[in-house]
Amino acid sequence: MADNIFTQAFGDAAELTGLINKAKFNPGTIARLGLFTESGISSTLATIDIEDEALTLLPTAPRGGVGAVHRDRDTGGIEVSALHIPTRASVYADSVQNKREVGGVGLDSPEKVRNRTLAGMRKNIELTIEQHRFGAIKGQILDTDGSVLMDTYAAFGISQVVVNLDLASATKLLLNEVIAAERASEQALGGDTPSGFIGLA
Repeated sequence: MADNIFTQAFGDAAELTGLINKAKFNPGTIARLGLFTESGISSTLATIDIEDEALTLLPTAPRGGVGAVHRDRDTGGIEVSALHIPTRASVYADSVQNKREVGGVGLDSPEKVRNRTLAGMRKNIELTIEQHRFGAIKGQILDTDGSVLMDTYAAFGISQVVVNLDLASATKLLLNEVIAAERASEQALGGDTPSGFIGLA
């Protein structure tokens, strides 16, 4: 009977994946900000299309005169590999046998142990994805050992603009330095006007 519980009740890989996906989602700070729109892909490669459209001020001209020529947007794309983040766990009969249910008085069941294990795995996956989101904002997505999985600046052919805030100076106004950082950001956006700024630390 024990074999039946541990071979059939736990389900196949697709069922276990479905259970992980149904587990409660606890978004991190960056996920709550809604900066990223995420969806699955059916291949191991994804192409990111790029449309470079800069806003430009137009000069005035006499009525009926020749207007400024509109520059068509530059298009292109980059190809990135989808990261694979596997995780695994095992629940054996010894993990359940004669074990009291957490927070209860009765014996634990294989299903409850399985669900707790899957919930813990889901939290680890969420934490990893949140770290990757933060890396995408910083410009380098890092693995757990600190190695670079993707350098987004190199991938998109851009360079990072660095503005240092001198927090130790008693003579410089911090507000002016923050405004300078905002202006550098606006200039890098090439004419797009941001609706606001968020500082992440």
